[in-house]
Amino acid sequence: MKIRTGFVSNSSSSSFVVSLDKLSAKERTRLLKYQDVDGQPTDEYRDHWTIIVDEDKGVIRGWTNMDNGDLDEYMEAQHIDDRSFVYGNY
Repeated sequence: MKIRTGFVSNSSSSSFVVSLDKLSAKERTRLLKYQDVDGQPTDEYRDHWTIIVDEDKGVIRGWTNMDNGDLDEYMEAQHIDDRSFVYGNY
């Protein structure tokens, strides 16, 4: 099995999963508001990634198809630590 250390930028699809207990409340909120920046909708990140909470499994899941967007840039700008993320197809 291949483990990625970052988001795929030239693939037709990508995904991630991270345990809720690995993120602070602030990081969770910011990650789930991926399409907003500072509470304001922005076209910069719109429609690239779907990011949801899976309460039953205690994780946040994210995936994209065709156009990945620059989630690395967003996460860095929003101060979300992705060292606990597991990358692959979920």
